[in-house]
Amino acid sequence: MIANLQLSDILLLMSVIEFNPIEIATQIDSERRKRKLSCADLARQSGVHVSQVSRVCRGRFRTVSQNTMRICNALGLAVNPDSSASCQHGRLLAEAIIAVWDKTPSDAQRLLRFIESVAALRESTHGHSDQ
Repeated sequence: MIANLQLSDILLLMSVIEFNPIEIATQIDSERRKRKLSCADLARQSGVHVSQVSRVCRGRFRTVSQNTMRICNALGLAVNPDSSASCQHGRLLAEAIIAVWDKTPSDAQRLLRFIESVAALRESTHGHSDQ
């Protein structure tokens, strides 16, 4: 659930809006194998369902989701944004959120609930938000 993220997590997610999923999947799967972790092991460590871990390890995603970030965090991997125009838009979006945030925890939660509502609306109109 998006509301469980901190504002810094949301800003990081926005900074990697466009990327190469195969490249990230390769990094994730390589690190998973290097640590001799099964997808089930990584699922337990990241708190992400094993089917989602398997899907991410195979590069079956188009956006960096909360699940992808949890998997990367569990492995100590940083997702490096490229310099594409969409990443620049992500940075502009992050700046806009920071500009309207009054720096209180309650306002951060309000903004996160708003973003969660947008994600739910997008999911209901597009069928899914993580692919």
